[in-house]
Amino acid sequence: MKRSEYSQDSQLEDRLLSFATSMAETYEPKIAAGTTSQYLRGDKTWQVIQQSDV
Repeated sequence: MKRSEYSQDSQLEDRLLSFATSMAETYEPKIAAGTTSQYLRGDKTWQVIQQSDV
């Protein structure tokens, strides 16, 4: 591998790492765990399952 090719590969890796880091910061936060008697509603809140819902 030539020196110029190595330099380009290194620059590409740096740019990809920077891009991946910035993308990771834009995702939604992780969802906290609910219990077995809850479901995740469309507004992303945990709600207790009612017998009439099942």
